[in-house]
Amino acid sequence: MKAVQNNGGEDLASLNERLFVPRTAPNFLIVGAARSGTTSLWHWLRQHPQVFMPRYKEPAFFVHNFGVFTQEEYLSLFNPGRGKACIGEASTAYLSAPESPPWIHELLGKIKIMAILRNPVDRAYSMYCWLAMIGLEPLETFEEAIAQESRRMTSLPFQQNCLIASHNYQYFHAGLYIEKIKPYIKIFGADRVKMLLFDDLKKNPAGFCAEVCEFLEISQANGHAFRSENGAVIPRSTPLQFRLRAMRTRTRKVMGMSHLSITSWYVLAMLINKARGARKPMSAAIRAQLVEQYRPSVEELSDLLHRDLSYWLK
Repeated sequence: MKAVQNNGGEDLASLNERLFVPRTAPNFLIVGAARSGTTSLWHWLRQHPQVFMPRYKEPAFFVHNFGVFTQEEYLSLFNPGRGKACIGEASTAYLSAPESPPWIHELLGKIKIMAILRNPVDRAYSMYCWLAMIGLEPLETFEEAIAQESRRMTSLPFQQNCLIASHNYQYFHAGLYIEKIKPYIKIFGADRVKMLLFDDLKKNPAGFCAEVCEFLEISQANGHAFRSENGAVIPRSTPLQFRLRAMRTRTRKVMGMSHLSITSWYVLAMLINKARGARKPMSAAIRAQLVEQYRPSVEELSDLLHRDLSYWLK
């Protein structure tokens, strides 16, 4: 007996199998913090035989007005992971975006959440250097960026015109980890939220790896594959880097991909500006200011983690 077929020539048995295979969705997320080793962890987990993470890092689906995927497109990212014990993704904006925890829970249920936390003073400065390096920060000094942060957070035009999620410009506020992590603990439960430390990743990658594997309930694997990712320098001229990036983006939008030869000149100019830059240390004054502002949050986090983090305040 010949199989019944639909109009496209596909038999109904095949159609049913294709349409009604259970959807594969993430059962864990790395939610941040930005500039704290999430890229290193993402690279390492992608090598683990029991883990699937899509090649596309930072899909940021659970952030309003930023994610580029529809829900269907987002979930389809994980279809190749069918059969893996752990399926996940890494989007650092989820730690700062207040809408992320309830939205994640609504779509994915009580999945596991991981966050890597770094000395918030160092993290803030590293974030500024990275955005300046890639041409997304027009302000010439870290001090100015810190001073402008509150205004930026309340400026609708600024938030609407960002080329990346506006939360990335929360240099200081993103480091108030205790207020960022509490919603995750409340929604998902303390046993399903794992807070890791960037210091452990740097000093003891094997132990850090063991913590991750235990939390995800996967086989132990060596952490020697961890490597430093996304090192940042401040370009010679931060405003110039920003203008070059803006011109490159505008040219590509107006002229399309057929004018890559023009946009490549902007890329080359950005590379030269970056090469003439340097790893500039943070000023002692701004470090002292931030240490005192972070002190209450760090002390509360120490209590929550049962870890002495007083060295972050020196």
